[in-house]
Amino acid sequence: MGKNRRWLLVRRPAGGALAIGLAGLGAAAISYGYLDRPLAVWIHRHLAANPLFPWLTHIVDPLVPLALCALVIAAATGAFGCRLGQGVRPVLGAAIAVLVAAAVKDELKWVFGRTWPETWIDGNPSYLRDGVYTFAWFHGGRGWSAFPSGHMTLLTAWLSALWRWHPAVRWIGVLAIPLVGAGLLGANYHWLSDVICGALLGAGIGLGIAAFVAGSPQPLAAGEESAP
Repeated sequence: MGKNRRWLLVRRPAGGALAIGLAGLGAAAISYGYLDRPLAVWIHRHLAANPLFPWLTHIVDPLVPLALCALVIAAATGAFGCRLGQGVRPVLGAAIAVLVAAAVKDELKWVFGRTWPETWIDGNPSYLRDGVYTFAWFHGGRGWSAFPSGHMTLLTAWLSALWRWHPAVRWIGVLAIPLVGAGLLGANYHWLSDVICGALLGAGIGLGIAAFVAGSPQPLAAGEESAP
C-alpha cells in the first residue's frame, strides 16, 4: 500500500505537468499561426518608444553569475571536506538548472534559426523591416536566434527548480514571469510563441533537475552504515 501511495504521489504531479506542457505547446502553435505577427506590428506602432520594456528584461541578468558563484562555493566547500546539508540541495539544483538552461537554449537557437520581429542586431532580417517570418534551420548567428526566448528559459528554470522547497519563490515567480514576459514582448525582442516555449523549456529543465537532485543519495559520513 505504501509503495502504491508513493507511486500515486509521483504520478499525479507528472500528469499535471504533462497537461500544462501540452496546453502550452498548443498555445504556442496558435500564437505562431495567428498572434505573433499582428501583435508585433501593434507593439511596434504603439509601444516601441517606451524605455520601460527593455529595462524589465534585465531582471534575469543576475541568474547565471549567481548560479556560477553557488556552484563554485559548493565545490570549494566539498574540497575542504565539508558535507553539504539537505537544505543546500534546492539552491544547488536551481544553480544547475540555470546553467543547463543557458546551454540548452543556445543550442536550440542554433537549431531553429528563427528570425526576430525587429531589425536590431547586425542588420538582421526581420518581419517589420523585410517581411521575413521564418525558421532558418541550423543557420547560426545572432540575427537568427529568436527561438526560444533565453530570458524566459533561464527565469523559469530557476523558479521551477526552487518551487517545491521555497514557497516564497512562488510569489517571486508570479511577479517576475509576467514582468519579464511583458518586457520581452513590449520591446519587440521576441515573438509571443518564443516566450511561451521558453517558459515551457525552462520549467521542464528546472523540474527535471530538481527531481534529480532531490532523489540523488547523500554520501555517508565516516563510520555510518547504509540501512538494510
